[in-house]
Amino acid sequence: MRENLKQLLESAEEDFNSARVLFGMKYFRVSSFHSHQTVEKLLKCFLLYKKGSFPFIHSIKGLI
Repeated sequence: MRENLKQLLESAEEDFNSARVLFGMKYFRVSSFHSHQTVEKLLKCFLLYKKGSFPFIHSIKGLI
């Protein structure tokens, strides 16, 4: 589980950095996609840490 958590956190950080760079370049649509990915992965990290698993969905609302 810890390795999965680490991988998800690293992936979320990459998505966040991509979103920031793309936003600065005014690529708002792609930046929004990476922002969504960041939040989704961070929520999955939280669920993995607290419950040991997470649902395989892409809905932020569903994860919350």
